[in-house]
Amino acid sequence: MNENDTEHPMQAGEVVPSADGFQQAPADESGEWSLDARNACVDCGLARLLAGPATDIAEGKDHVEIQFKAQRRDFLRNPFQLDLHIGEFVIVEAEKGIDLGMVHLTGPLANFKRLAFAGRGKSPEFPVLRKATEEDLAQYRENTTRERETFDVCLQKIPAHDLPMNLVDVEYQFDRNRITFYFTAEKRVDFRGLVRDLAGVYRTRIELRQIGVRDEAKRIGGIGSCGQGLCCVSWLVNFQHISTQHARVQNLPFNPSRLSGQCGRLKCCLAFEMEEGALQKKETQRPQPEEPATSPDSEYYNEPLEHEA
Repeated sequence: MNENDTEHPMQAGEVVPSADGFQQAPADESGEWSLDARNACVDCGLARLLAGPATDIAEGKDHVEIQFKAQRRDFLRNPFQLDLHIGEFVIVEAEKGIDLGMVHLTGPLANFKRLAFAGRGKSPEFPVLRKATEEDLAQYRENTTRERETFDVCLQKIPAHDLPMNLVDVEYQFDRNRITFYFTAEKRVDFRGLVRDLAGVYRTRIELRQIGVRDEAKRIGGIGSCGQGLCCVSWLVNFQHISTQHARVQNLPFNPSRLSGQCGRLKCCLAFEMEEGALQKKETQRPQPEEPATSPDSEYYNEPLEHEA
């Protein structure tokens, strides 16, 4: 990110450097119900909702979707009615402090998505305070550098405490009032000694959060076997329970190597592709017996076959 990013706001479709931990989703900057905005809904899983009946959605600026590190997205209130555009960085209120994020979605589309995913374990809606300044972006870049250094320090302290854990990521809150360490482990870990050690070094609030392998893949990111970015990174809101029954219903061969994603668990696409397949099957009408069916070359009848002994 260079110094001109603040003076010249990003346009829709641009991509923020991955080193900053953000990715720009393709969307219409104005947030209006245009064709581009509808096409962008495919990435956020709203294409089928938009194709349905019209919904009464306020066109105000009361809510926006903000993206944080590792593609973590939350809906926040815009009480000061700021003129926000996709790709802009803003300062928001966070739990016990403030944080910096990037505007991911605005306008009626943001309100529609918020209502569509309401009640799915989303965090409380904090307000957007102001737009980020050049000084804020400089502090964010410094926090990113500190995160890499803190990761190495914690990585050295884990063996000293003999803890069976795998460190995944480190995240600084913008105001540096909290440092969160994400790790994976096969069972519960007593990390109280490590927390005291890290608190003595950094003199701030330390939080260690154990996550699963699916959350680990979401934070790291990657490319799926389909050649596209991981669904959990690009548009999935929450993880769903997936079992082998999803594969059986779709008549897929039970091959663990092909049904497993990068996290080692069953692919998330088995769930929503089964739903789409059920809708397509319901919409497809098979020809009834004795009903004529036509083809470009000839006309035939779908008659039942009978065999006389």
